[in-house]
Amino acid sequence: MVSYMSDSGIKVRPCERRDIQAALKIFRDGCIDNSQDIFRVFLHRQTARLYISIIAFVAWVFFRSFAISGSVIITTVAVMYVVSYIKSAAYAKRRMMTDLRDIKRNYMDSRKAEMFIAEDDGEVVGTATVSAMKVDSTALELQTLSVSRLYRRSGIGTMLVAAAIKYGKSNRYEKIMSHASESQMAAQRLLEKSGFKIKSRKLTSFFPFFRLYNKVYCYRLRESE
Repeated sequence: MVSYMSDSGIKVRPCERRDIQAALKIFRDGCIDNSQDIFRVFLHRQTARLYISIIAFVAWVFFRSFAISGSVIITTVAVMYVVSYIKSAAYAKRRMMTDLRDIKRNYMDSRKAEMFIAEDDGEVVGTATVSAMKVDSTALELQTLSVSRLYRRSGIGTMLVAAAIKYGKSNRYEKIMSHASESQMAAQRLLEKSGFKIKSRKLTSFFPFFRLYNKVYCYRLRESE
């Protein structure tokens, strides 16, 4: 059983039945917060600005009104924010309808998966899940990692990743895989700081004219021993 406590009093341990609802809330909140990061990436893309400019120009050609053109820009940006939120919420719901729907069966009672929680004085403040990959029996996947808003940038993410690594070593896996999109800068820094190496990059569609880069990471357990 992987369980330890930091000098600050934060304890990382396997999830128990009493932790499930709090862990799900932290995961759901993390997904929603990521929608804001996706939106910021969108606003910084030159292609996004170009499309918004074209839409605004078309509105000006039709109506010959800068007020209407400006309103179109605001509406377009607002729609993109709403879409970011809806897609992030849909991802959270999809995960909560699959493996996270029955945490006890899929993680707590499983020999090939584990959910870790971080707690501070009895309060759940972070969660992470790992499970054996179906396509590679020698590999684990770090599937989710979420930290409560008030506890971010306090080392809890590092502790949860360390717990996943320790779990992988104790169960004799050869590697741990994970991924992070370009909107998840904090997750990228955390994985790289923890010793994960970038294995590949891929593009995933988000809007019809907006795609996100996803980095696939690998941590070699055997080489690190």
